[in-house]
Amino acid sequence: MSGASKAQEWIPEGFEDLSAPQQTVVDVFYGGVYLASPQAKFNADTITILDPDLIVTRMNDLLDPKEFKTLLGFPLNTNASLICRSKFSTDCGQLSTKSVGVIFTVAQLRVDLFVGPDLLSLVTLEQLKFVPPSDAGFSMFDDLSVYASGSSDTDLTYNMSNNTMFAYAENRLQINSNVTSGGDVAIDTLAFKRERNGFDYQAGIFRENAGSFQFMQNQQFLGATFGSSLVTRKDLDLALGTTFTIFLESRSLVQIYKDDRLLGSNYYETGNQQIDTSTLPPGAYDVELRIIDSSGRTRTERRFYSKNGKIPPEGESLFFVQAGQYVETLEDKILPETINDGFLRAGIERRLTASSAAKIGFSTNNQSTMLEAGLFHQGLKYEISAGMGYDDYNRSAFNIQYQYRYSRGAVGLSAREISGGNIPVDEISQLGEDTTQLGLNGSIGTNFGDIDLFVDYTEGEGTNGSESFGIKWRPRSFFGLPDMTSSVELSENDGSTLFLVRLNYNSSRGAWSNRGSVQYSGLKKEDESYSNSITGSASSTWEKEDPAGNNYSVDVRADHQENDSVEAGLQAETARGMASFTTKHNIDNNTWEYSGSLRTSFAATTDSIGFGGKSGGASGFLVNVQGPADSDSQVEVKVGRQTIGSIPANTSVFIPAGPYRTHTLEFLSAGNSIENIEYRARPYTLYPGNVIAVRPKIKEIVIAVGKIYLSSGEPLQDALIQGVEGLAITNAYGFFQAEMTPDVRELTFIKGDKSCLVQLPAYELNRGVARLGKLICNSSQTQ
Repeated sequence: MSGASKAQEWIPEGFEDLSAPQQTVVDVFYGGVYLASPQAKFNADTITILDPDLIVTRMNDLLDPKEFKTLLGFPLNTNASLICRSKFSTDCGQLSTKSVGVIFTVAQLRVDLFVGPDLLSLVTLEQLKFVPPSDAGFSMFDDLSVYASGSSDTDLTYNMSNNTMFAYAENRLQINSNVTSGGDVAIDTLAFKRERNGFDYQAGIFRENAGSFQFMQNQQFLGATFGSSLVTRKDLDLALGTTFTIFLESRSLVQIYKDDRLLGSNYYETGNQQIDTSTLPPGAYDVELRIIDSSGRTRTERRFYSKNGKIPPEGESLFFVQAGQYVETLEDKILPETINDGFLRAGIERRLTASSAAKIGFSTNNQSTMLEAGLFHQGLKYEISAGMGYDDYNRSAFNIQYQYRYSRGAVGLSAREISGGNIPVDEISQLGEDTTQLGLNGSIGTNFGDIDLFVDYTEGEGTNGSESFGIKWRPRSFFGLPDMTSSVELSENDGSTLFLVRLNYNSSRGAWSNRGSVQYSGLKKEDESYSNSITGSASSTWEKEDPAGNNYSVDVRADHQENDSVEAGLQAETARGMASFTTKHNIDNNTWEYSGSLRTSFAATTDSIGFGGKSGGASGFLVNVQGPADSDSQVEVKVGRQTIGSIPANTSVFIPAGPYRTHTLEFLSAGNSIENIEYRARPYTLYPGNVIAVRPKIKEIVIAVGKIYLSSGEPLQDALIQGVEGLAITNAYGFFQAEMTPDVRELTFIKGDKSCLVQLPAYELNRGVARLGKLICNSSQTQ
C-alpha cells in the first residue's frame, strides 16, 4: 500500500474529495503542552503550517530558530496511522525523527509536534537539578489561621495568625503577624526573601534557624542571611520533623506552644502516645507541651524540636552566613525592638562519603562566642548523628541520636546535655539553659504480637528530673475477631506505676465509623497509695463528601473515666477553607472545654481576587470559571492527576498548590449538558506567594444537523464548514453534523476556492440537538 493510501485511511466513505487542500486554524502541542493556534493548510497526506513564527517564538530550547522555522514551513506528513484511537491503544502517539515531524488528528484539528534532538539545545545539569523559574507575575497571598482553646473555668486562649506575601516571580515580601487572646498585635516577620537555583537570600526582620546545627537555636533578628537552599532542588527529598512520645494517665488534651503561641491542640488516649509535630515550622528550637488530663489537671513539658536535612548533596557544601541585631517582641509593640547586641554566625556542612557528613560553625555576639561541630553517618540498617558545642563561658553541650532498624522492629537512642561553666550575671549562654534529656525506645514483632519498650529521662535547669519507662504488648488478633484489637501496658512515671489492659472495637459501615474501648487500669503512686478503675469510651463519626469535593464530618463521643464526659465535634473542608470545632462536657464537675480552628486563604493578582483553600499552601491558582450568565454548570478541577473539586460557573476560587513545583491544571465538565471547556493546558512553576490567574471558559454546545444544497438543487458535497467547533464536513449527499455554540447565527461552507455564507433558520433544541433542515447556498465567491 502506498503512503498516500495509508494516509487516506482516516477518510470516511463519501468524503474522498478531502484530498483537496483545506485551510483552517489548528492547535499545536509540543510535549503534550499547548503552544499556539496557527493557520494551516492540509490534505489527506500532508499539513503545512502557514504561521511558523507563532511556534518558533514559544520554543526556548531550539539550537537554531531560523533553521527550525525553515523546516517547519515545509509540507509535513500527517502520520495519521500513529493517531491513538482510544485510551487502550498502544504503539501510537509517538514519532521518532531526526528533523521535524507531526501527528495530525484531523477530527480535533490537533497537531502534535516532534523535534529531532540535533535541533535542540542541550539541557544543562543546572536545569535538571533546580526548579524552573517562576511563571507568575505580581500577586498577593494571605494564609489566615485561627486556633482557639478554653473551658468554663479558664479564659479563652486564641491566636490569629496571618502569613502575608507580596510576590513577583521568585521574590517576595513576607509579613507574618499574630493577634493573641491577650490583645497583643505583633509582626514577627517583615522581610524580603528569594530562593533560586540552590541559594537563599533574606533581609529584614525575621526568625531563622542555623541550618542543621543543633545548638545554634532559632533567632529573631534584624539583619540578613545568605546561604544554601535545598527547597529549589528537584533531585532531593526533604526530611520530616521529629515526633514526641509522652506519658498520659488518662485521655488528655495536648496543646503545642512555641514562643507562648498555640500552634495546635488535640486529644490523645491513655498511655504513651506519639504527638504529631509534622506541621511545625523548620528549625531547631524548644516547644512547650501543655497537657490537660480528664480531671482538669495541667502539667507542662518542654521538648527540643528539629526539622532539617541530614546529608548534603554529593560533591557539594551547604553553608549559611547570618548577621544582624537580635530583636525581642514587647507587649503593646507591633514591631519587635532591637537589642543592643549584634551577632554574626556561620556554618558549613559537607558530605564526606556517600553515607556520612560533617559540619562546623560558630556564633559570636557582644557577650560570647560559641563553636559547634557535628557528624552524621547512615548505614544499611542504622543511622547515627553526634554534635558538640562549646562557648567561652566554659560551657559544653553534646547531642547524640542513634536509630537501628531490622526486619521485625527498630531501636532508637537519644541523649542531649548542656551544662558546666560560669555565666556572669545578666549574660546568657548561646548554648541555652542547663538540660539533660535521655531516651531509649525499641519495638519488636513476634508471632504473638508486637512489643514496644521505652525509657525517658528529662531534667531542666532548676527542676527535678522526670523519668518514665514502660513496656507494651499488642497481640496480633483478639480471638480472630477482625474488628477487635487489644493491648497490655506496664509503665512507670516519676514513681507512679500504671498497669493497663485495653480492648478496642473499630468498624466502618458506609459513611459511619464506630469505635469503642474498655480498659482496666491500676495506678500505684509514689506515696504507695493504690487505685484501680474500669473505664471506657464509645464514639461515632459520620463523614460525607459532596459532588463539589467538599468534606464534612460529625463526631460524637462518650467517656467513662475519672470524670465522665461527653463531647461532640464538627469539621468542614471546602473550597473556601477549613473549620473545626470540638466541645466537651465534664459531667461530674459540670465544666466545659472547647477548642476550634479556622483556616482560609485570600489571593489576588493584578486583575483577579478570590478566597479558598481546602488544604493549606503558600501559593496556588486563582481559578475564574467563565460561562453564560444563567449557567448552573460545574467544572471539575484537577491539579496534576489529583481531583481538587468542582467550581460553579462565574465563580472565582483560590486553589492551593505547593511552591517550588511545576503544576498542570485540567478542567472537565461536571454538568449534565453538552459543554466544552476552553482552556489550553500548560505547565506553571510556583514559588512562595505566587498566584496565577487562569480562566477556563464554559461553552455550551449544540449538535447541529442539516442538509445543504446548491441553488441548482444539487447537494453541496465534501464542503468544509467554518463557524463550528472542531472539524465538520458535508458528505456526498450534503448532510452534515457539527458542534456549535448557541450564539452562532451563520455558517460558512468552503469547497476548493469557493465559499458561501448561510444564515441559520430559527430552531428549537431537543436534548441538545438543533435540526436545521434544508439549507440553500445561494451565492458563492472565490476565496
